[in-house]
Amino acid sequence: MRKDISTREIEEQNLLGLQRITEFTIRHVEAEVYVKKLIATKNIVLPCAQHIKLSPAPSLCDSSRSSLSFNQSKKCQRMKVS
Repeated sequence: MRKDISTREIEEQNLLGLQRITEFTIRHVEAEVYVKKLIATKNIVLPCAQHIKLSPAPSLCDSSRSSLSFNQSKKCQRMKVS
């Protein structure tokens, strides 16, 4: 039972990390393709962005979140890397 709890905690931490990476790719669109290629080499897929609520803290590189637009109607898709 203790192992199950530890495994669940690690899975939650991993999901939070992936959500932060997803937020980064939303805020920094220019890095999205590169980031997805890097994580695809490990057979990892980012969570669907429409389920992510952006954290209130703006990026240090982004002076205004108002310029961020996000299309909520986009369907989640896996990115194919060739």
